[in-house]
Amino acid sequence: MTILYFSDGKDLYQITQQFVIRSVLPLKDPAQNISNNAAVFYKEKLKYPFVLSLNIPDAEPQKQKLIELLREKISTELIWLLFEPAKFNGRRGFWDDNSICTDLQFIHDTKLKVKRILIGDNGLEKNYENVKSFDPYVFYELQNNSDNPNKQNLNNIDYSCVFSCFNKKFKTHRYYIVDHLLKHHKEISVTTLVEPKPHPPHKVYEIFGKNANDIIMPAVKSLDPYRKKYMINIITETNYFTPYQNFSEKTIDTIRYRTPFLLVAPPNTLAFLKSLGFKTFDKYWDETYDKEKDHVKRLQMLTKTIDKIAKMSYNNRKSMYIDMQDILIHNFENLNTLKHKLELQLKDLENDLYS
Repeated sequence: MTILYFSDGKDLYQITQQFVIRSVLPLKDPAQNISNNAAVFYKEKLKYPFVLSLNIPDAEPQKQKLIELLREKISTELIWLLFEPAKFNGRRGFWDDNSICTDLQFIHDTKLKVKRILIGDNGLEKNYENVKSFDPYVFYELQNNSDNPNKQNLNNIDYSCVFSCFNKKFKTHRYYIVDHLLKHHKEISVTTLVEPKPHPPHKVYEIFGKNANDIIMPAVKSLDPYRKKYMINIITETNYFTPYQNFSEKTIDTIRYRTPFLLVAPPNTLAFLKSLGFKTFDKYWDETYDKEKDHVKRLQMLTKTIDKIAKMSYNNRKSMYIDMQDILIHNFENLNTLKHKLELQLKDLENDLYS
């Protein structure tokens, strides 16, 4: 596993979990994982020295070893890109992720000459002088986003197939939503959720009680048939239990498929999407859950919205879906608008770095 990548402005290197430094060829290889391709992408975009961090170790000895390697290899001023959402309280996506970012503390502890930190968590930049809100992951995904050749066709939709909820990594908020769908709306839903290793986080039981059963739904080879058939995607984002907004390819892919969505994410994430030019679906169902800062109450409000949609008649759901086509097309087109805005932001950043 790669911990991070760094570039001296000329060559690109990776540091592995075993603290081995390897050179990375400046060629995109489809066989490589997304982080490798993203590192090459930023090497091509940024001529300025940078670090692209993925998974900073929590244990102190490993942190110090990593710091020693970075200090040994990097002596110039650089830009730091947090490719993953910032870590809170040493973890991502669980219950109490609302304390100071350990990632940012680590960057400070390196004592490297960091001119700018680019971070995807919206609002966090207000607390730090050289932090800029710019999501390296979303920008990379948008740059690699292409028009969907299998765009949604109204004739493909089965309005008795209402909710899709696709999950891979086990997280508490995903468990909650999948559990609710399978208990109350199984006949009109499709879900996936991979088995937790080794067990669900103990915080699950604060919601479900000690007798909660694991809900394991196998991953599928392709989501494409389900995206075409099911009407509404319930997006369970990477982060949920944080005060800062960010989104990922999960939201981008749903918009790319012109699919309406409910968003299981940090509070005010829908508002954040609107600030980026997207439209949401408050004309059709209750989205006040987005404003609720209490994480459990927000989940409860989301399931109430799910229940109300489930109670709609077949014909009402069909009329609603046909009526929202302008929103779906607008959001799809706004992906390119957002990509262009981020390109301009990156260009302004480069000008600032070299000034």
